[in-house]
Amino acid sequence: MARRAKQAGLAAIALTDHDSTDGVAAAAAEGAGLGVRVVPGCEFRGKAPWGELPLLGSFLPPAAARLQKTAAATWTVL
Repeated sequence: MARRAKQAGLAAIALTDHDSTDGVAAAAAEGAGLGVRVVPGCEFRGKAPWGELPLLGSFLPPAAARLQKTAAATWTVL
């Protein structure tokens, strides 16, 4: 992703996967080498009266144990 962002002339991208931050470290390392900032994020799923409610978080600490636990819990609940 970082290479494509660089080719497109972007200075920064956000990486937000469903219920996971697993790819952030690799993308950030690649982006750093290319001069592309990778903003870490995650899309969490929650329940709402009308069904599923996606919640997008940006600038999250991808290696935080509490974040990983919450992401895993939202994946298994729904």
